Amino acid sequence: MMANYDLHTHTTFSDGAHTVDITVKFAEAMGLEAVAITDHLTPGTRLYEEEGLLDIYLKEVERASKWADVLVLKGAEATILDLEGHISMDDETFSKLDVVLVDLGGHSRGIIRDPPKSRSKLLANVTKCVVEVASNPLFHVLAHPFSLGRLPEPIEPSHIPQEDLREMAQAMRENGKVFEVMNCTFWWFPRMEVKRFTEQYVDIVRTFAQEGVSFSVGSDDHRTGVGNIGWSLRVLREAEVTPEQIVDPKAFLDRT
Repeated sequence: MMANYDLHTHTTFSDGAHTVDITVKFAEAMGLEAVAITDHLTPGTRLYEEEGLLDIYLKEVERASKWADVLVLKGAEATILDLEGHISMDDETFSKLDVVLVDLGGHSRGIIRDPPKSRSKLLANVTKCVVEVASNPLFHVLAHPFSLGRLPEPIEPSHIPQEDLREMAQAMRENGKVFEVMNCTFWWFPRMEVKRFTEQYVDIVRTFAQEGVSFSVGSDDHRTGVGNIGWSLRVLREAEVTPEQIVDPKAFLDRT
């Protein structure tokens, strides 16, 4: 197996159904080698807004790591705020975490929030945003990249120009950013058949792999999907990603 971990999970500290302990037990039950607890740290969420809650969250994750038979990483999922690459993360919080994911979400102005009406302009904004955020030192992993299928005018993976993909990939490689192949990425593309979506996403992953980008896998678990990474592994295999390009979870601990 190319990877046997889950670096994207959510608990009751954000919008997940289970506690930290139950999430870690799911990871143990699935025989995983590592799991990252990566609750949302974005404007409007409890971890972001409630004073002192982040410290409680980190203590819970740290406590679980002491009894668990699986490596448990302290993480968070931040979000991109604008086209200049600002994210919902600060230096102090970043220093307390093992792994930080960042996504394009509802707060990402110019893409998901207040998107331009022109598809060409939107695609240009996506490229600019990923290139700019790649140089932001306050995250490690770009979560479920190019989840643009629920916009008013959906963007399919094949709509992104090859030259733009290579520009973004080069920026990520140069800055040591990891591309997450998230198991439920197809959720953002309700109008596409899974087979067609998978073929298009494999092409994107292959392009990033050819440019030397590293990859991680995650379930984005909110209910009972911890360790559900079958589609992620399928994409990596079909894109001919080598095992050497799959990030080792312990590498995040080495950076801290």
